[in-house]
Amino acid sequence: MTSDVSSLPLCPTLRSKLSAAGFTSAAAVAQADPARLAADAAVTLEDAQRAQHAADARTRSGLAGALSAKALYDRERRSQRIITFCAGLDSILGGGVGLQQITEVCGGPGLGKTQLGMQLALDVQIPDCFGGLGGEALYVDAEGGLTLERLTQMADALAAHLRRVAAARGDARRAQAAAALTRERMFDAVHLYRVHDLAELLAVVDGLVATLAARPAIRLVVVDSIAFPFRQDHADLAARTRQLAQLGQSLMEVAVAHDVAVRQGVGSPSFLGARGWRPSRGRILQVEKRCGLLGRPDLHSPGGRAAPPHCCHFPPPKNAQVVLTNHVTTRPGEDGGAPPRLIPVLGDTWAHVATSRLMLYWEAGARRAFLYKSPSQPPASCEYLVTGEGIRGRRQPAKRGPEGECRGEAAKK
Repeated sequence: MTSDVSSLPLCPTLRSKLSAAGFTSAAAVAQADPARLAADAAVTLEDAQRAQHAADARTRSGLAGALSAKALYDRERRSQRIITFCAGLDSILGGGVGLQQITEVCGGPGLGKTQLGMQLALDVQIPDCFGGLGGEALYVDAEGGLTLERLTQMADALAAHLRRVAAARGDARRAQAAAALTRERMFDAVHLYRVHDLAELLAVVDGLVATLAARPAIRLVVVDSIAFPFRQDHADLAARTRQLAQLGQSLMEVAVAHDVAVRQGVGSPSFLGARGWRPSRGRILQVEKRCGLLGRPDLHSPGGRAAPPHCCHFPPPKNAQVVLTNHVTTRPGEDGGAPPRLIPVLGDTWAHVATSRLMLYWEAGARRAFLYKSPSQPPASCEYLVTGEGIRGRRQPAKRGPEGECRGEAAKK
């Protein structure tokens, strides 16, 4: 495996700046002083630390971090999924929302994107004796859509459903687990960040790997919505593109994170890519002050204690799932009279970030979901309901089509 700086998993702009400054090999980047690297390459200290982490991983061993196809196959077979409580949705997704993935849910207002996010934040807590993950959720709310009243309705419905299942099967172990999963316990396992602008969103995402390392029970991260902060006034389009790329890379790292080494770097606290205990301290303090954070000390360190200044290693976090909601916009038809169609916002570059993309739309007065993109499932659509109990489905098979065939209104627009 080459050790050239151009082979490092960094954004092209950062690689170019490193090469122009004379850092042409991974070893040179890994051995440089972070402050000098930042100054010579005209990049931020955070970017320099991100580059050093990538270079350090590359220089340890030629195959460091590599997995065989057999290992990937075995991991996929053992992978669990988070059900949605809609049989049709679970079917087209291959059994539910998969771990180690980024799933993007796109659609217009009123289709239930936030409802689905809240439903998943509760469903991830289903005990393992019921086939669930028994985990916790971290919910990043950029629009203020999560409401306690609605979450209460969904939590009570989930608890009642589990009690009914346990009673119907006469299973004492399940009955005990269902009784323990109270509304208060479910609320305690949903950790909410309320962000108000792009700076706060980036600060929260920067700290997610450290948060998951300290709280391995968190198996789901919901960002609702990823588009809202970027659709506000953003004069510098080049900066917006860089921030989108950074955000996508950080979210993917959260989804597939394994060994998370926590260390205190030189100068300001380390950036996410450098596995710092916390990201830019000033930005995190800004979030904590404005949000009243809900990113409590116990979410960042065991026992709420500050991180020691020396290197620390925590057990690797369990695999997590990242679910994003996104808005849609209208793209005019091409020359030749083609009708306009609805597309997700943030452009074609962002479309490559998500592992799976689910399009929500209306058809004949009913809500429908279309699996537009998936690495393992064929295109398919189904109807879903938003009820008083949460996301539910009708008892009918999902419509499936051949590879590349788009069913429903979402494909036509």
